[in-house]
Amino acid sequence: MAEQIEFFTIKDEIPVVENTPYDDVFRTLLDDCPRFVIPLINFVFGTTYDKTEPIRLFQHEFYQTGIHGTQEKIIADSHFTIGGSRYHLECQSVPDGDMQIRMFRYDLAIGIGTAEKGSRNAVYTVQLPNSAVLYLRSNKNIPGETKTIIRPPDQCKHEGEELVYYSPNIKLQEISQQTIFEKDLYILVPFQLFLYEKEMAQCEINTDKLANMLQRFHLLFAMLHQSYEEKRLSAQEVSMLLDMTEKVNRNLSSKYHNVHERLGEMMGGQRLNYPTKEVYEEGVEKGIDIGESNRAIHDIKSLMENAHCSAEKAMEWLGIKDAEQISRFMTML
Repeated sequence: MAEQIEFFTIKDEIPVVENTPYDDVFRTLLDDCPRFVIPLINFVFGTTYDKTEPIRLFQHEFYQTGIHGTQEKIIADSHFTIGGSRYHLECQSVPDGDMQIRMFRYDLAIGIGTAEKGSRNAVYTVQLPNSAVLYLRSNKNIPGETKTIIRPPDQCKHEGEELVYYSPNIKLQEISQQTIFEKDLYILVPFQLFLYEKEMAQCEINTDKLANMLQRFHLLFAMLHQSYEEKRLSAQEVSMLLDMTEKVNRNLSSKYHNVHERLGEMMGGQRLNYPTKEVYEEGVEKGIDIGESNRAIHDIKSLMENAHCSAEKAMEWLGIKDAEQISRFMTML
């Protein structure tokens, strides 16, 4: 009787990782402001892509058939090409000992999904993407790059031959605000609150420490506004960064009422610098379907919540003066 072999799948060994609000922030930034990823790629991989280089975004959901014949869904955070090169970035909010294997699994799924078949002998070319992980939280155990050794079967190699697969790790805590603005790493701006996560408990009860943290965020937003004034960012892009920063704050500081509220108020005030009308007009000019009404309603509600003001006052601050618009927005609130 033949010996029975007990098979296992990666899914059996590696727990399924739940989607987080921070994954959503990262994907939203890539979808709505794809040019933000070019400076990050240049920073991580040492490339020199121009900011106007065309970017193609691809689906990041794949299905694989497991060893038992079951369909397994794989969701990567990103999958795109710049020029002729393919990339895959993951945003990781918690250090994960299995991330190395998951990255290789994702990259293999992308490679298989984009494999090219030759004209003769059914030869396939599988090109794995350049990949990296952005760690929002990290510790000393996370190296600057991870390494996976791949040993092909005997018929595919010479004696002792092996492939070493490298993947850079981007540690948010090692990138200064100065570097972010010097290198145009705007995609990292919404995640800056992670740098102060360990201070939140003290900031909640110590007004001096809270004031110090708010001052650092005031500097961050001032640098963001300077980029806007220098035409390095559009009003639409700044508005998106503020939206995503607000989403991070809503989830990361939810246990700390004072921190959560004061940061929310600060971000609500920042919106006054980027009127809804300007954001909308830029979107129309670029052919982006933002939805004037939806954007205006979002901004009005945000100001009402964070600045504790009436709908009328919020619309006044946002420069919405047309009586017909005001009437329509009031029925939508």
